[in-house]
Amino acid sequence: MMYEITAEVKKGMQSWGNIKLRRDYAMTKEDLIHTLEITEIDFDCLIKTDILVKNFQCIKLGC
Repeated sequence: MMYEITAEVKKGMQSWGNIKLRRDYAMTKEDLIHTLEITEIDFDCLIKTDILVKNFQCIKLGC
């Protein structure tokens, strides 16, 4: 089963942008935030960024 995730996203100081993902599992708004908030800049250094999400949708696509 495929899912299409769409949302408007604001990452840190960046402007609002649109995101469109296709996954084989459903996501919640919190799952999307968790996926986007951590950036790895080195093998041992992770940076956490504030993420704002609005107009989140997770739609189940046909077979």
